[in-house]
Amino acid sequence: MPDFGAEPRGRSPTDRLGQFLKGTSEVLDSLVRKGKDPLGRSIFVPELLKPMQDAWSELGPAFSVATKAVTKVSAERLIEHGLDGKQLDFKLRVVDWISGQFHRLGGAKLLNRLLDAIENLLDSIIDVSGAGGAIREFKEGMKSSVQEE
Repeated sequence: MPDFGAEPRGRSPTDRLGQFLKGTSEVLDSLVRKGKDPLGRSIFVPELLKPMQDAWSELGPAFSVATKAVTKVSAERLIEHGLDGKQLDFKLRVVDWISGQFHRLGGAKLLNRLLDAIENLLDSIIDVSGAGGAIREFKEGMKSSVQEE
């Protein structure tokens, strides 16, 4: 299961946000490559899987750009957007908890919840840093490609 930075372990908020982006990349990559949930069930509309995989292959640099942009954000801006302290703890723990549920149980409903939780934090990162829009847009396309149960 990916590390989304939910445990502070002495890490700065920007390090934790970088870890969140890394964890997001790992989970999306696994889903796109396999096209299945953790229990081995097909999770995406079959006709959309190949185009999704093709689009994913172009997205790699977006994570590096977003991670670099986050490291340059001032502490004041992080606080203003709820990306520090207990607010950041809570947001990361929500993503981590839903990710754990999805990895144990799979299914479209939990995947959609996970993608929504990721989006909430991505939106804050985009607002504060100006980077990550391509990641959010790809994730939205993924969500629209989830096969209903």
